[in-house]
Amino acid sequence: MGIRAKGLYELYGLESGLAAFASPKNLGRMARATAAGFGPGRMEGTKTRIPGDFLIDEGGVIHDLFYGEVIADHIPFERVDAFVSGVAKGAR
Repeated sequence: MGIRAKGLYELYGLESGLAAFASPKNLGRMARATAAGFGPGRMEGTKTRIPGDFLIDEGGVIHDLFYGEVIADHIPFERVDAFVSGVAKGAR
């Protein structure tokens, strides 16, 4: 049934770390997200997992990747928009 998230994190060498979880860099982001009505979803695996985001086309080719430093890090929306725009225009 496919690889679960933990397997993907291991496959791409993503890490966990207590410092990434407890970092003060997370507090402001979490507060803004909570105030905007976004709460944490169901987590699979450890809460100290440092995120990695990948933009992969339908052929399985990775076009962009982002490795976080703390648990609140994710790929900037501008990079996602640029990727989606390129796919829509047939550039990928």
